[in-house]
Amino acid sequence: MDYGHPLRFGVFLTPSAAEPSAVVDRARLAEGLGLDLVTFQ
Repeated sequence: MDYGHPLRFGVFLTPSAAEPSAVVDRARLAEGLGLDLVTFQ
């Protein structure tokens, strides 16, 4: 079924206390790849 909404893609990131900078790197990668959404747990 098509509701006429544009498709949006994103990534759901789970931060790690052991490597806090890794989630930032993944968020930057997602932005660079053109994903519409970056969400965090």
